[in-house]
Amino acid sequence: MGKSWSVEEAASEIAKRLNLELLRVLVRWSPKHKKFIINTEGEHEIEEVLENADKYFIYTRFLLSTVEPSDLSGIPRSHGGITYYDPLLWATLCSAAPSLLFLDELTWIHRGRQA
Repeated sequence: MGKSWSVEEAASEIAKRLNLELLRVLVRWSPKHKKFIINTEGEHEIEEVLENADKYFIYTRFLLSTVEPSDLSGIPRSHGGITYYDPLLWATLCSAAPSLLFLDELTWIHRGRQA
């Protein structure tokens, strides 16, 4: 049907209209930088993107058929008897800059029956 292509094209168009650089989030380890980077059409250091978030439009695509629900929640932490979730990188990036989060393959999720 072309959903993925259409959504990515929409993200590209929105970035152009806002005069921002489109970053397709694909986090990878960089031996060159000796840290995780956002690997799009080049290499962007995560800290640099967060410090200059006003320059970027973030596009994140999740293939829901390849992740567990906990992969979208964050890291559970507890403080004073209250549990909260530290946000994952994609959530931090999406909250720092204009962004589009595409939850793809929603209809392909097959989870076993839960009691």
